[in-house]
Amino acid sequence: LVEANMKPKGGQIRNSNGPMLVALSSVSGALPKYLGIAGDCKKTIHALLSEAESSDAIVFCGGVSAGKYDLIPEILQESGAKILIHKINLKPGKPFLFAISAKGKPIFGLPGNPCSVFVCFHLFVVPALAALKGETNISPKILALPIADSFHHESDRDTCFPAKIFIDQFQAKVKPGKWFGSADLKGLSECNALLLCKEGVTNHKAGDLIQVLLTDPDFFTPAS
Repeated sequence: LVEANMKPKGGQIRNSNGPMLVALSSVSGALPKYLGIAGDCKKTIHALLSEAESSDAIVFCGGVSAGKYDLIPEILQESGAKILIHKINLKPGKPFLFAISAKGKPIFGLPGNPCSVFVCFHLFVVPALAALKGETNISPKILALPIADSFHHESDRDTCFPAKIFIDQFQAKVKPGKWFGSADLKGLSECNALLLCKEGVTNHKAGDLIQVLLTDPDFFTPAS
Protein backbone atom coordinates (compact mmCIF):
# COMPACT_ATOMS: atom_id res chain seq x y z
CA LEU A 1 0.00 0.00 0.00
CA VAL A 2 1.45 3.38 -1.02
CA GLU A 3 0.16 6.92 -0.61
CA ALA A 4 -2.28 8.25 -3.20
CA ASN A 5 0.28 10.66 -4.70
CA MET A 6 2.83 7.90 -5.36
CA LYS A 7 3.15 5.69 -8.43
CA PRO A 8 2.56 2.04 -7.46
CA LYS A 9 5.15 -0.57 -8.36
CA GLY A 10 4.44 -4.24 -8.97
CA GLY A 11 2.30 -5.70 -6.19
CA GLN A 12 1.37 -2.26 -4.81
CA ILE A 13 -1.86 -0.27 -4.78
CA ARG A 14 -2.61 3.34 -3.89
CA ASN A 15 -4.16 4.24 -0.56
CA SER A 16 -7.70 5.31 -1.47
CA ASN A 17 -9.12 4.89 2.04
CA GLY A 18 -6.99 7.60 3.68
CA PRO A 19 -8.11 10.47 1.42
CA MET A 20 -11.70 9.20 1.53
CA LEU A 21 -11.76 9.13 5.33
CA VAL A 22 -10.26 12.61 5.55
CA ALA A 23 -12.95 13.91 3.18
CA LEU A 24 -15.81 12.10 4.94
CA SER A 25 -14.60 13.32 8.35
CA SER A 26 -14.44 16.92 7.12
CA VAL A 27 -17.95 16.73 5.65
CA SER A 28 -19.13 15.39 9.01
CA GLY A 29 -17.79 18.47 10.78
CA ALA A 30 -14.65 16.92 12.24
CA LEU A 31 -11.05 18.13 11.96
CA PRO A 32 -9.23 15.03 10.70
CA LYS A 33 -5.58 14.39 11.44
CA TYR A 34 -4.20 11.84 8.98
CA LEU A 35 -1.36 9.82 10.52
CA GLY A 36 -0.33 7.85 7.45
CA ILE A 37 0.11 4.18 6.58
CA ALA A 38 1.09 1.99 9.54
CA GLY A 39 1.93 -1.15 7.58
CA ASP A 40 2.27 -4.48 9.39
CA CYS A 41 4.74 -3.33 12.07
CA LYS A 42 3.39 -3.66 15.62
CA LYS A 43 5.82 -1.05 16.95
CA THR A 44 4.65 1.50 14.36
CA ILE A 45 0.98 0.78 15.03
CA HIS A 46 1.49 1.15 18.80
CA ALA A 47 3.25 4.49 18.22
CA LEU A 48 0.47 5.79 15.95
CA LEU A 49 -2.19 4.66 18.42
CA SER A 50 -0.41 6.56 21.18
CA GLU A 51 -0.24 9.67 18.99
CA ALA A 52 -3.92 9.33 18.06
CA GLU A 53 -4.93 9.37 21.75
CA SER A 54 -4.70 13.18 21.66
CA SER A 55 -7.78 13.22 19.41
CA ASP A 56 -11.45 12.89 20.40
CA ALA A 57 -11.93 9.73 18.32
CA ILE A 58 -9.65 7.26 16.54
CA VAL A 59 -10.31 5.54 13.21
CA PHE A 60 -8.19 2.66 11.93
CA CYS A 61 -8.63 1.20 8.47
CA GLY A 62 -7.67 -2.40 7.74
CA GLY A 63 -6.00 -4.94 10.00
CA VAL A 64 -9.20 -5.94 11.82
CA SER A 65 -10.13 -9.23 10.14
CA ALA A 66 -8.73 -12.71 10.87
CA GLY A 67 -5.58 -12.87 8.73
CA LYS A 68 -1.98 -13.29 9.87
CA TYR A 69 -1.29 -9.56 9.57
CA ASP A 70 -4.60 -8.31 10.99
CA LEU A 71 -2.89 -6.99 14.10
CA ILE A 72 -5.27 -4.30 15.35
CA PRO A 73 -7.32 -6.41 17.84
CA GLU A 74 -4.15 -7.78 19.46
CA ILE A 75 -2.51 -4.36 19.62
CA LEU A 76 -5.60 -2.73 21.12
CA GLN A 77 -5.68 -5.33 23.89
CA GLU A 78 -1.97 -4.83 24.56
CA SER A 79 -2.58 -1.07 24.86
CA GLY A 80 -5.28 -1.55 27.48
CA ALA A 81 -8.22 -0.82 25.20
CA LYS A 82 -11.50 -2.67 25.71
CA ILE A 83 -12.95 -4.22 22.55
CA LEU A 84 -16.75 -4.02 22.70
CA ILE A 85 -17.70 -5.10 19.17
CA HIS A 86 -15.79 -7.23 16.66
CA LYS A 87 -17.50 -8.63 13.56
CA ILE A 88 -21.09 -7.79 12.66
CA ASN A 89 -23.80 -9.25 10.42
CA LEU A 90 -23.24 -6.72 7.63
CA LYS A 91 -22.16 -6.73 3.99
CA PRO A 92 -19.90 -4.99 3.25
CA GLY A 93 -18.31 -4.42 6.65
CA LYS A 94 -18.34 -7.73 8.55
CA PRO A 95 -14.92 -7.30 10.30
CA PHE A 96 -15.95 -3.93 11.88
CA LEU A 97 -14.48 -3.33 15.34
CA PHE A 98 -15.35 -0.85 18.08
CA ALA A 99 -13.31 -0.32 21.23
CA ILE A 100 -12.67 2.17 24.02
CA SER A 101 -9.04 3.14 24.60
CA ALA A 102 -7.35 3.12 27.98
CA LYS A 103 -7.91 6.89 28.05
CA GLY A 104 -11.61 6.56 27.22
CA LYS A 105 -11.42 7.48 23.53
CA PRO A 106 -13.74 5.71 21.04
CA ILE A 107 -11.83 3.58 18.52
CA PHE A 108 -13.36 2.49 15.22
CA GLY A 109 -11.64 -0.33 13.35
CA LEU A 110 -12.93 -0.28 9.78
CA PRO A 111 -12.34 -3.09 7.26
CA GLY A 112 -9.80 -2.52 4.50
CA ASN A 113 -11.99 -2.60 1.39
CA PRO A 114 -13.10 0.90 0.29
CA CYS A 115 -16.84 0.19 0.18
CA SER A 116 -16.70 -1.41 3.62
CA VAL A 117 -14.95 1.70 4.92
CA PHE A 118 -17.59 3.95 3.36
CA VAL A 119 -20.53 1.95 4.72
CA CYS A 120 -19.17 1.54 8.26
CA PHE A 121 -18.17 5.20 8.44
CA HIS A 122 -21.72 6.35 7.62
CA LEU A 123 -23.44 3.82 9.88
CA PHE A 124 -21.20 4.10 12.94
CA VAL A 125 -18.64 6.91 12.80
CA VAL A 126 -20.92 9.71 11.57
CA PRO A 127 -23.41 9.30 14.48
CA ALA A 128 -20.51 9.12 16.96
CA LEU A 129 -18.97 12.33 15.62
CA ALA A 130 -22.37 14.02 15.88
CA ALA A 131 -22.65 12.93 19.52
CA LEU A 132 -19.14 14.21 20.26
CA LYS A 133 -20.18 17.59 18.82
CA GLY A 134 -23.10 17.70 21.27
CA GLU A 135 -25.85 17.02 18.74
CA THR A 136 -28.94 15.19 19.97
CA ASN A 137 -30.40 13.95 16.67
CA ILE A 138 -27.57 11.59 15.76
CA SER A 139 -29.41 8.76 14.02
CA PRO A 140 -28.38 8.00 10.43
CA LYS A 141 -30.55 9.80 7.85
CA ILE A 142 -32.77 6.90 6.74
CA LEU A 143 -35.62 7.56 4.31
CA ALA A 144 -38.35 5.41 2.76
CA LEU A 145 -38.34 6.08 -0.99
CA PRO A 146 -40.01 4.39 -3.97
CA ILE A 147 -37.64 2.25 -5.98
CA ALA A 148 -37.58 3.12 -9.68
CA ASP A 149 -37.21 -0.42 -11.03
CA SER A 150 -37.79 -3.94 -9.75
CA PHE A 151 -34.95 -5.10 -7.49
CA HIS A 152 -33.94 -8.60 -6.40
CA HIS A 153 -31.13 -9.31 -3.96
CA GLU A 154 -30.08 -12.32 -1.89
CA SER A 155 -27.57 -12.33 0.96
CA ASP A 156 -26.81 -14.19 4.19
CA ARG A 157 -26.16 -10.83 5.87
CA ASP A 158 -27.80 -7.42 6.10
CA THR A 159 -26.53 -5.57 3.03
CA CYS A 160 -25.93 -1.91 2.22
CA PHE A 161 -26.20 -1.63 -1.56
CA PRO A 162 -24.91 1.57 -3.22
CA ALA A 163 -27.74 3.46 -4.90
CA LYS A 164 -28.66 6.72 -6.60
CA ILE A 165 -31.43 9.04 -5.43
CA PHE A 166 -32.85 11.21 -8.20
CA ILE A 167 -35.86 13.44 -8.82
CA ASP A 168 -38.50 12.24 -11.29
CA GLN A 169 -41.44 14.60 -11.89
CA PHE A 170 -40.96 16.29 -8.48
CA GLN A 171 -40.77 12.89 -6.72
CA ALA A 172 -37.60 11.55 -5.12
CA LYS A 173 -36.90 7.99 -6.21
CA VAL A 174 -34.01 5.58 -5.81
CA LYS A 175 -32.35 3.01 -8.04
CA PRO A 176 -29.53 0.54 -7.32
CA GLY A 177 -26.12 1.56 -8.60
CA LYS A 178 -23.80 -0.49 -10.78
CA TRP A 179 -21.78 -2.06 -7.99
CA PHE A 180 -19.48 -5.07 -8.13
CA GLY A 181 -18.48 -5.68 -4.53
CA SER A 182 -16.65 -4.17 -1.57
CA ALA A 183 -13.59 -3.12 -3.59
CA ASP A 184 -15.61 -1.26 -6.26
CA LEU A 185 -14.86 2.35 -5.36
CA LYS A 186 -15.77 3.62 -8.83
CA GLY A 187 -19.31 2.24 -8.59
CA LEU A 188 -19.64 3.69 -5.11
CA SER A 189 -18.47 7.13 -6.26
CA GLU A 190 -21.39 7.36 -8.69
CA CYS A 191 -23.97 6.90 -5.90
CA ASN A 192 -25.38 9.18 -3.21
CA ALA A 193 -27.20 6.68 -1.00
CA LEU A 194 -27.27 3.11 0.31
CA LEU A 195 -30.18 0.68 0.00
CA LEU A 196 -30.67 -1.09 3.34
CA CYS A 197 -31.53 -4.74 2.67
CA LYS A 198 -32.19 -7.28 5.42
CA GLU A 199 -30.52 -10.68 5.23
CA GLY A 200 -32.33 -13.24 3.09
CA VAL A 201 -34.21 -12.50 -0.10
CA THR A 202 -35.18 -8.95 -1.08
CA ASN A 203 -37.81 -8.57 -3.81
CA HIS A 204 -39.20 -5.15 -4.69
CA LYS A 205 -41.43 -4.11 -7.54
CA ALA A 206 -41.09 -0.69 -9.16
CA GLY A 207 -42.80 1.82 -6.88
CA ASP A 208 -42.32 -0.16 -3.66
CA LEU A 209 -40.90 1.76 -0.72
CA ILE A 210 -37.43 0.75 0.41
CA GLN A 211 -35.23 2.01 3.25
CA VAL A 212 -32.44 4.27 2.05
CA LEU A 213 -29.51 5.82 3.91
CA LEU A 214 -28.66 9.22 2.46
CA THR A 215 -24.89 9.65 2.12
CA ASP A 216 -24.99 13.08 0.45
CA PRO A 217 -26.12 15.45 3.23
CA ASP A 218 -26.74 18.29 0.76
CA PHE A 219 -28.92 16.39 -1.73
CA PHE A 220 -32.22 17.83 -0.46
CA THR A 221 -30.75 21.24 0.45
CA PRO A 222 -32.06 24.01 -1.86
CA ALA A 223 -29.38 25.84 -3.82
CA SER A 224 -28.72 29.34 -2.47
